[in-house]
Amino acid sequence: MNNEINFEEFIKNIDCTIYEKIDVDNWNISIEVVLDVVEFLQRSLEDMRTYIVNHPFSNKEEEIYFFKHIKPEVLSRLLYFTEIYNTEMRKPHGSIEVLKKYYNDRLDELTSYFESNLDFYQYYRSKATHLDSHYFVRGHIDFKLCPNCVPYDRDPEFSTCYDHKAAQILANDMLCIVRNIQQGNSTGKTGHRNIYSQIVATTG
Repeated sequence: MNNEINFEEFIKNIDCTIYEKIDVDNWNISIEVVLDVVEFLQRSLEDMRTYIVNHPFSNKEEEIYFFKHIKPEVLSRLLYFTEIYNTEMRKPHGSIEVLKKYYNDRLDELTSYFESNLDFYQYYRSKATHLDSHYFVRGHIDFKLCPNCVPYDRDPEFSTCYDHKAAQILANDMLCIVRNIQQGNSTGKTGHRNIYSQIVATTG
């Protein structure tokens, strides 16, 4: 692959732009700002897709590395901020207890996703590699290995069997930290930019 793009730098630049958009001390960032970040990440992912389509990988190892590590980093940020946007748009009006129950239900959804994808979560988090050619190579769909993989509505030139699940794992790790803060289960400085910076440092 003609490596005209340093993808690690590409991701760092994405994070720098996000940091500039998010107030360093303000936890309750506005819906408008979140939507702005979502649209920026959508454009970034499309830029990445255009590059990949126009610059074929040199070998399978390059392809696996990209879909196992690079694309999930960008997609996870998009999934994270999209969920933040959707959660805030659907947030009920009510007492503190009503809101805590609402956020607790969202946390339960994350737990349920983790439990239903435990095998892949353990594979991905343990940095195993023996199934990479099944999970992270385009056009390789083995329904015996990936029974929950339904990629019919995804771009075959920019999607593999499990790169979306890898991104969802990273996004859920970030969301779990946020949900616990919203539940009052964590203490300390909770500026959204500080939290996001800390999360990226531990999950990226």
